[in-house]
Amino acid sequence: MLILWSFAIVAGLLLLVHVMIAGVPHAQSEHGAPVGTPRAGRPMLGAFLAAAGVAGYVTMGSVRLQPPVRAIAIVVAGIVMAFVTRWVVIKAFTEPPPDPEDDPRYRYQGHVGRLSAAISDDRPGRVIFEADGKRFDLAARSIDAQPIPEGVEVVIERIDDAVATVEPWSTVEQRL
Repeated sequence: MLILWSFAIVAGLLLLVHVMIAGVPHAQSEHGAPVGTPRAGRPMLGAFLAAAGVAGYVTMGSVRLQPPVRAIAIVVAGIVMAFVTRWVVIKAFTEPPPDPEDDPRYRYQGHVGRLSAAISDDRPGRVIFEADGKRFDLAARSIDAQPIPEGVEVVIERIDDAVATVEPWSTVEQRL
């Protein structure tokens, strides 16, 4: 049994180290922003294996616990740690990053694009720009809710849910 519990601990810790290095898998939108909740299966499995291994090792020499009670305690310890890990992963992904440079909404801040469709008072326009070797064509709205005609060069402020908030380059240039 010592080999089984040791294997569970090592396998769980190796899986958690892999998640730490590779990151938690997460679906991404077309412009790289995370969408939905993270896929917490790997961290949960790693936490379950490590906690169950530790619980099995700790209770291995216990003569007070009957085998069925020990098995239940080991499984419960693993399940509790798996769900605590899930809660931590989801909480970490739902809180906004403290550093704006890490916030995917501002990844393309300052990039210059051109409006392929005008922005009016009642509907968004379209902005086309290139970044990271990719061409993006996103819905666009004005930073100050003012209309902007088609063909105008604009500067991207942020991207929320695939809608770019933009400002005319001429306005930005005046501030410089």
